[in-house]
Amino acid sequence: MRTPDGSRSTIPALDTVQWAAGKKKADSRLFADDVLEHLSPVFTSLIGLIPSTDGHAVISIDAAIPPCSHARLRRFISEEFDVAQFGLGRNDRISILFPNGPELAVAFVSVLCYCTCAPLNPQGTAAEIETELVNVGAKAMLVWSGSNPDVVALANKLGLVLIVAEAMATEETAGLFTMTGSNTAAAVAREPMRRSDTSFLLQTSGSTGNKKVVPHLLEDLIVGAVCIGAACELEPSDICCNQMPLYHIGGIARNILAPILSGGSVVAMSQFEPSLFWKIASTFGCTWYYAGPTMHMLILDTYKLLEPKPKIRLRFIANAAGPLLHSVAQDMRDTYSKGSGHFCSIMPSYGMTECMPISSPPVSQGACLPPSPAPSHDCLTALARSGGLQPRAPRHVRADRRAGLPDPRRRRQRAAARLRRQHQPQGSPSDEGLREQPEGQRRELQRRRLVHDGRHGQDG
Repeated sequence: MRTPDGSRSTIPALDTVQWAAGKKKADSRLFADDVLEHLSPVFTSLIGLIPSTDGHAVISIDAAIPPCSHARLRRFISEEFDVAQFGLGRNDRISILFPNGPELAVAFVSVLCYCTCAPLNPQGTAAEIETELVNVGAKAMLVWSGSNPDVVALANKLGLVLIVAEAMATEETAGLFTMTGSNTAAAVAREPMRRSDTSFLLQTSGSTGNKKVVPHLLEDLIVGAVCIGAACELEPSDICCNQMPLYHIGGIARNILAPILSGGSVVAMSQFEPSLFWKIASTFGCTWYYAGPTMHMLILDTYKLLEPKPKIRLRFIANAAGPLLHSVAQDMRDTYSKGSGHFCSIMPSYGMTECMPISSPPVSQGACLPPSPAPSHDCLTALARSGGLQPRAPRHVRADRRAGLPDPRRRRQRAAARLRRQHQPQGSPSDEGLREQPEGQRRELQRRRLVHDGRHGQDG
């Protein structure tokens, strides 16, 4: 995107967000590879994508604390956030243990620019945190001043570099902090993460077994955030109210990266509380928020009880983490549209730790549809529903496509068919032969093949 005088825009990713939104409307779908190609001219590192405007980037719920502008955030990351002095360089893994709030939002983006970021659950026990640190192979921990002494002892036990952050004494700006380190190594070169680097590590919830560590390339994470911005048609005037934990992919990609890269703002709440939410949404003029079904219902019930009604500007609301009842979505849409004086869209979306987003319909859809069927096992290459976002295919699949080879599933099917033909006993009828026979002879041929395969009578 270029300004009227012909210079490049101070919001580098906004042009791609707007282009992707238009392409999604025109084609009813959006491919991540196309988004990356369009973003490539301005995307060499994450620092280069952070806007340099005076608009608000990160906002504290304390109105007395000045918001952090995009330009100030970019200057903080470029000039002041220095983990190389502690011996931490590109691709070193840093686990962040902050309470929710503006400082965590700034810390996450800052670490992501220079190292591999592995956020931790601040509510976890010392044993759980130790397990997660070992699983992700952390080299350092970035903790907030006053953290549990057990966490400090844990860093010493594992031999990790311990970085303690605290609010700036010389400048009161939302999210900014200074750092001191212990157990440090010799300083290394300060080099930003590259597009193809593994910049982000998350652990699954473990609902289907042991927790798994999921790596994300920087380019995949950024493309996902841009796709979210395109689906939501985010603009620099949009203000997100974040009340989600920032150690899950949804809160990080949707509530932090998407609004910042599109030039918008995020109000970083420290916790979820429905009455506080409406106070914050009214005070700061929030235009959207993202939450799970239970949170939506609590927020809606609280709004109906409040008198007088808070002044709201909600343009859309995003749902995830579970299906939202269609009746609840319609009630939310009608209630908030009336309260704000304009249409408020309720957006369903689908994503997972391994891929965010998988699908998201246009913001203009209006209300959540009934849950879509579960996606195929290869969710990285298949659309979950018509009109969704198609995430980037795995690297080996893209290489096969460039070489003109069929997709792995098709190759596996063909290999299995060849193997069956090779081991077909003499005189045993083939599948093709069975299909060509009349119905009256098919049962006898099937029986003969079972005899040849040695399986006749085994299943009763």
